[in-house]
Amino acid sequence: MGRVGFEALVSKMATDEMKYRVACHFRYRLNYPLVTCECGIGSFNYADVLAIKKGIVSEVEIKQNRAEIFQDLKKKDTKHNMYLKWSDAEVDGSNTSWCGHTRPNKFYFAIPWINSDGSDEKLRTIIETIPKPYGLVTISMHHYMWGICAVVKRSGYLTKDQSQIPFIRKTLMKRLTNENLHFRQSKLKER
Repeated sequence: MGRVGFEALVSKMATDEMKYRVACHFRYRLNYPLVTCECGIGSFNYADVLAIKKGIVSEVEIKQNRAEIFQDLKKKDTKHNMYLKWSDAEVDGSNTSWCGHTRPNKFYFAIPWINSDGSDEKLRTIIETIPKPYGLVTISMHHYMWGICAVVKRSGYLTKDQSQIPFIRKTLMKRLTNENLHFRQSKLKER
């Protein structure tokens, strides 16, 4: 498949669909019991997908392509500086909070992906350019119920501290409650 065909197929997947597929992957394939989309976990940190499992908070940032990953790294430099450059000891005496901001244990970028001629080399290039310890999730363009996602680069730990997990869990639960209530409200309006 030529480059035009690849770009045309990739552009057809909406960001909301990608969030849904990644959230389902973390919930059903990776067995994270708490997963939600669009959840704020600090004054400047808004996760596209946030998942919690056994003391691990994973954040996933959805991007349409490699260029968006690099744009995000530049545009959200405060967030990424905190995630990448500050060790646990340097973060104001607390392992996960810096000036009221919260750091997840793991961080992933997620992009749509199609297997095509030369795609392995393109994927390898993307993996090599993503900063350590960030991970990468690919989202298949095939239209299955949950889609097929794959963790093609595992995330290392940004921090192993678990002191802020209760706060993040509470924030995530509020978001899940809001989603459920809005869903129920939309069902009532359909009547």
